Amino acid sequence: AGRAKVSTLVHRRSRAGGKVVHGSARLVSELDGAQARFVAEGRKIAAENREIESEMVLACDRVEKTGAEMHASARDFLDDPCSSAKRNELVESARELLTAVTDMLLVADAADVVRLKSAARAVDDWLRKLERAASPDEVTYFYRGYGSDLERLLQLTARRQTDVKSPSISEQLALARLKLKRINDVLLKSISLHVKYPEVASAKVNRDFTLSQAAEAVRNIVESLDEDKASRLSPDEEKGHTAVLLQEFRMDVEKLLSAASASNVRPDSLWRLVASLDRRVTQISDETSLLSSHGESTRKFRLKQVASTLSSIQKDFVDIKQILKRKGGLKSEKSVITSKAAEMIQMSKFLKMQMSRCAVDDVCDLFYDVDLPLALVADPARVGNKRAVEQRAKTFRNQAERFLQVSNGLCFLVGPASNQGSTIGN
Repeated sequence: AGRAKVSTLVHRRSRAGGKVVHGSARLVSELDGAQARFVAEGRKIAAENREIESEMVLACDRVEKTGAEMHASARDFLDDPCSSAKRNELVESARELLTAVTDMLLVADAADVVRLKSAARAVDDWLRKLERAASPDEVTYFYRGYGSDLERLLQLTARRQTDVKSPSISEQLALARLKLKRINDVLLKSISLHVKYPEVASAKVNRDFTLSQAAEAVRNIVESLDEDKASRLSPDEEKGHTAVLLQEFRMDVEKLLSAASASNVRPDSLWRLVASLDRRVTQISDETSLLSSHGESTRKFRLKQVASTLSSIQKDFVDIKQILKRKGGLKSEKSVITSKAAEMIQMSKFLKMQMSRCAVDDVCDLFYDVDLPLALVADPARVGNKRAVEQRAKTFRNQAERFLQVSNGLCFLVGPASNQGSTIGN
């Protein structure tokens, strides 16, 4: 049915301003309008979310650039619809536009997660302030701020609940949201009662319980978001998926190098390899962008080396695509293609080495004294200092989450079981 509608649109003629307009030209015009609206919405999201502003602006720019290239390719194809070369160029430009749109949607999804986590942090901060409230006026003031941010958190959680694909994660978000709404009915009463009668032990117990339940619900929302991100990788893919990705990238480049060196190579086969490489380059870029979020333990000069190496790979790849797009470029500049492909293979090896060293930096800095966080909790516990134990327990939990993050990053760079004998720097 969809194919019939497109065919009807392409072959149909209509009148606009007294002129006959072919359906194919109308289709191109409508695609341009849809792209413009899409980019406008992306720039609006960028302006509202400073955390991902630079990434979203780059994604919007790429959509505009690939959209303009597809527009030009479509116009050329309309002028000569029997040309195989122009058809291949249109298909390739459409793939690039689709990749750019997908990247932009991923950034927009990340913006939703950032917004939701920010709302969760705000609610958690108000809960801490409510715990320290010492007067009825403070309780009223803090609870007003808490209620405002809680309403925003509940709205964002409900929206995310419908967006996630995993039924279990959607259910977890729904349960956390319901828990927050139910505990909110008794939270203000329990805190006010404790402030009014601080000497009554049961009032303190009730207050602590309601605060802990609310904090747990907020924490469950954040954990569900992290679980949703982790669940997008299967256990087999998660184990060494970065190493596998770089290995597959090198294999694709070697296939391109072999195909370009052949005497009877077909342009269609080369473009299929280029499309596969385009996806690999985008995935590698996403992997390297995660390194900047690993904290101070990652050396800044290593991040610069990773960014510089990735930039070189991207530049060589773009140069190869430009050569293949030019008429007769494969025959006249075959040596340039082979040279750049060989350079990309070397750069990918160097990139993995630098990413591995980033992981080693994290391990060396973080695991130098693994007993310290637990010892900091144990010392006040021995003397019965409950408040100090609670404060240091939060530090311990943050440190444990950091351990898990670094460990996962290291596992991603270690190859699968068949390659466990190789070193991390290979």
